[in-house]
Amino acid sequence: MGHQEAKAEAARANGDGEASGATVVGVSAGALVIFLLLRILAVSHWDWEIASRVLDAFDFGDSVGIIAGTVFSSPVLAAAILAAVTPFVLLRVTWHRHRHRISMSAMALAVLCAAMLLSVAVSDGLWWAPAVCAVLTAALYYAGQVDQDKAFRRAVHWLVARSWVIAVIGALILAVAVEAPWSSLETITLRNGTSVDAYVLQETPSALHVLRPGGDVDVLLNADVTGRSYR
Repeated sequence: MGHQEAKAEAARANGDGEASGATVVGVSAGALVIFLLLRILAVSHWDWEIASRVLDAFDFGDSVGIIAGTVFSSPVLAAAILAAVTPFVLLRVTWHRHRHRISMSAMALAVLCAAMLLSVAVSDGLWWAPAVCAVLTAALYYAGQVDQDKAFRRAVHWLVARSWVIAVIGALILAVAVEAPWSSLETITLRNGTSVDAYVLQETPSALHVLRPGGDVDVLLNADVTGRSYR
């Protein structure tokens, strides 16, 4: 398959399916809200009453920290999702760079996915993740540029052109599957000599809103807290 033909194939597959910037921003904002709500339900073990209490202590302004905390709290699952998503993101930038329609956000997403994949592989020894990513990337490249089945080629380019949708789906899967909160488990020592193992959901000038591993949501006054340490 010639290079020019490959370009034409990519253009046809992308076609009017290439989302406008406004559409991507709108969908991303909606996906972020869904992600955060799913996180509330997941850490509440899908208990509606506990979820309402977690919501009371939830800071939507810390969405970046919540997303990052979710990824870091489950390295194996995050590695698996990154290994599946990264090839689509990288190939979208590579195949469509000549069209001058790849935004800085698309390139940033590709760099972020690749960096996070390498980071989790190095820090947790999950070298199977970049290996799977490399194999899947090679398979997609072959299917999209070399394979003689034009219908299959178009399908591959169609998926690659919508890599941001695949990334969103991967993030939502992570939001549902990870039941651990986005903060680290801490041992909080109280003035009466007792200690509490809990995840801190929110800190205010007067109190800590915490979620215990059993699912209880408590408010601890800062005046009663004498020490905090990570488990």
